[in-house]
Amino acid sequence: MTDLSVIRKRADFLSANRGLRVARPGFVLLANPNGGLGKRFGVTVTKKIGNAVVRNRMKRRFRELLRAALPELGLPDHDHVLIGREGGVERDFAQLRDELTVALGRAAEGKGDPIDHYVIAMCARQLVQGLRRDHGAFWQGHASDAKRLNEQLGALAPLRERLVARHPTEMPRFLDWFDEWFLRRATPVVTEAP
Repeated sequence: MTDLSVIRKRADFLSANRGLRVARPGFVLLANPNGGLGKRFGVTVTKKIGNAVVRNRMKRRFRELLRAALPELGLPDHDHVLIGREGGVERDFAQLRDELTVALGRAAEGKGDPIDHYVIAMCARQLVQGLRRDHGAFWQGHASDAKRLNEQLGALAPLRERLVARHPTEMPRFLDWFDEWFLRRATPVVTEAP
């Protein structure tokens, strides 16, 4: 007997977004610790995937994949959510099963999508810079937390190196452009009073 259960509450689906994200061609897997509630799973398929018949077929296929894979490969005490992607309903079932096996393995190793991690780290860095600039007293009052946060944000360089190692010719130029674009868009616009 397995300890698999189905996620039914919207809040649990939303909290899964805070977890690890692993994208595959047919779906995106979210894996998030659930505080000792066992292995739970859920499926979500948006209307942009197709009509109700198409969405329900995809959900049935995903539920079957999860029921078969999670007892052995699922992360203990985690919520596992599959988000359907366009083309996922036409993919061969064996191919989807293989992709889920790979995605669960990456999740078990703590390896989400590096580009997601990079963007999240950039957002966090921008938030920290804003806090430091606009709320210096708060920042100084929480010095130990600020130090720990700065140490964690130091992971941006190794993350960038991992991305560059995957595509050494195009990725450095793209990341340079992205960093400049991101930081420029995140800079607050100062307007003068009329």
